[in-house]
Amino acid sequence: MKDCAEQAERFAKQLKAMEREQEQAWRSQTTRFIDWDNHYSPKYSRCYFRAAYLNQSKSKNVPWATNIMFDAFEGRVLSSCTKATDAGYARGFCSVDDQAVRSEGDCAACQRYIDEHMDN
Repeated sequence: MKDCAEQAERFAKQLKAMEREQEQAWRSQTTRFIDWDNHYSPKYSRCYFRAAYLNQSKSKNVPWATNIMFDAFEGRVLSSCTKATDAGYARGFCSVDDQAVRSEGDCAACQRYIDEHMDN
C-alpha cells in the first residue's frame, strides 16, 4: 500500500508537468487537472489513480468535469467518465478499457467500474 501511495504521488507530478508542457505548447488550456486520489485494491492487486479534470471551455458539447482512472504503475488509462446526464456526452466521454471489462457510451457502467475498483 505504501508503494501505491508513493507511486500515486509521482504519477500526479507527471500529470501536472504534462499539463504545464501542453499549456506552453498550445498557449491555452481548456482542461485542468484539479484533484486526484489513489487506492491499492487487494481484490484486484492493483494500484489505481483517479484524476479529476475540470473543463474550462465555453463549448456546450463538452462536459464540465471528467474522472479518469489509471493503473498507477503502468500509466495506462482504464476508464474515463463524466457524470453529465446528457446522452450526447456518453459516447465520447464514458468508456472503460480494462482487460476484463470494455464498454463505450455507458456512463453509469463507467462510474460503477470506477467505484468498484476504488472501493475494493
